[in-house]
Amino acid sequence: MRIRLLLLLVLLSCCALLCSQIATANGDATPVPFRIEASDEQLADLQRRLEHARLPENLRGLEEDPWAYGVDLDYLAELVEYWRTEYNWREQETALNRFPQYRVQVNGIGIHYLHVRSVNQSALPLMMVHGWPGSIMECLSVLPLLGDRFHVVCPSLPGYGYSDAPTKVGFDAAATADTFVSLMQLLGYGDRYVLQGGDWGGIVTSLMAQRDPQHCAALHINFLPAPPPFGKGLVAALRTALVYLAPSWFLGEEEQRMMAESQGFLLEETGYMHTQATKPHSLGVGMSDSPVGLAAWIVEKFHRWSDCHGQLESRFSKDWLLTNIMLYWLPNRITSSMRFYREFFHSDTFARIFELYVPVPTACAIFPREPSSPPRRFAEYYWNVVRWVRMPAGGHFAATEEPELLSADLIAFVDCQLGSAAHPPPGACEVITSAEESGDVLSLDDDDLVEL
Repeated sequence: MRIRLLLLLVLLSCCALLCSQIATANGDATPVPFRIEASDEQLADLQRRLEHARLPENLRGLEEDPWAYGVDLDYLAELVEYWRTEYNWREQETALNRFPQYRVQVNGIGIHYLHVRSVNQSALPLMMVHGWPGSIMECLSVLPLLGDRFHVVCPSLPGYGYSDAPTKVGFDAAATADTFVSLMQLLGYGDRYVLQGGDWGGIVTSLMAQRDPQHCAALHINFLPAPPPFGKGLVAALRTALVYLAPSWFLGEEEQRMMAESQGFLLEETGYMHTQATKPHSLGVGMSDSPVGLAAWIVEKFHRWSDCHGQLESRFSKDWLLTNIMLYWLPNRITSSMRFYREFFHSDTFARIFELYVPVPTACAIFPREPSSPPRRFAEYYWNVVRWVRMPAGGHFAATEEPELLSADLIAFVDCQLGSAAHPPPGACEVITSAEESGDVLSLDDDDLVEL
């Protein structure tokens, strides 16, 4: 009798294990509650590295712009000293763990995510996706502002934070988009949801909306990864060429400024992108071994890409910056995060970028210090733009820099697009915020070009 009972228990255990493996393979694993917990050994190792940090000599003559050659070495020394003597990871860890977090296997990869349910049971599901060199930290400031309206899911990108790092070549932004669509389905949100993203999040959410338009009800982005639409056909190429030849004829002053700054950014500030898109492993070795090198690489981007007017801590506290850095350092994710660039720029998605079009109603929140922002007439070749709002302040990290502006615009857009009118008339969700939309510049449509 005992032998039969033992055999039955073994058989039941094997069946349970087999079912678990099948569920995991199908992407149907059960989410497991997760807490961020660094070991004492990790923190002691970090402390040793900080105490033995070696910084390069500074240059004279950088008084006007101490960030001109990259990170401000004096500021970096100050930040490292704070990190070594005052920063308290355990306090930050406790604060992060106040947000409900989970990990789950989706499409064969472990995904870490925040999942904050609204007290309003009928709230819409919203996924917010961060970028590089950010993390789930970018979601934290807006979560309290969205809780009455949305069930918010904020995942760590694959290879970032406490999500798994892909182990095979080819896991790109499109694979991430498919994974996140599957995550929404697994969470029971697959029938109807809203997306929001900046940086890589703007790319991933755009691909999600393109690939799942029957379920994605609305897309809100504050980063528009759209090249000039020269590859969208002859008419588009002619229109684009005319805009570049005579920008003052077709663009308002603000769009002219932003387009000029985008061109300057492309020439002066994208060396990081070329390196990460070609040799991420060579770069990653140094930053995986040196917390100071990692901090230098990341902090400089927050200074250059934000609306801080040269004063980094007017937008981000030392604690915020260091906690974001720790989400790369502790799980050793800087190299895998940079591989995201390599995979994207060597992917079929990038090779066919001019074929991208997102049919889902899209709101574009344009922050004045976003370093790469196309004119609306370019964006409309890639997205079904129904709302275009120029913000009074903010930069690339809008959810952290201007959480009130971002959340208010997101809510207003969703209310208009998905409110009582199921299909709002064209222009109903529009906000007039620039000379171009007011009609103070020359409009040239396709018929005009055909006549030319």
